[in-house]
Amino acid sequence: MDAAVKRAMAEHVVPAIVELKQQAPVTSQVVDPKAERFVSMAEMCQRLGVNRTTVLRRERSGKIPKRRTFPDGQTGWSSLDVEAWFAGSKTLVRDDAANHERASRLRNH
Repeated sequence: MDAAVKRAMAEHVVPAIVELKQQAPVTSQVVDPKAERFVSMAEMCQRLGVNRTTVLRRERSGKIPKRRTFPDGQTGWSSLDVEAWFAGSKTLVRDDAANHERASRLRNH
């Protein structure tokens, strides 16, 4: 580093960091596992084991919760809605082997 940069850091940055550490002690924040978060299309596809088109089709038919727009502009599912839906769905079974077999049958026709 340049000598001028080192002097500037020693004069301004380091004392500011020390002052901040003294004012606000670091506390560990526990994240509430029940807190709502955004569930993307990619995550929903992965959790269901299906592609985007199937997720959209199931959403239109009412088989999965509807997406919504979050305050930051993203469109997706509320994690609370998704978790409640998964907990209440008795017929939901992710079967990658069956999905693969169905896909191979479709490719062969």
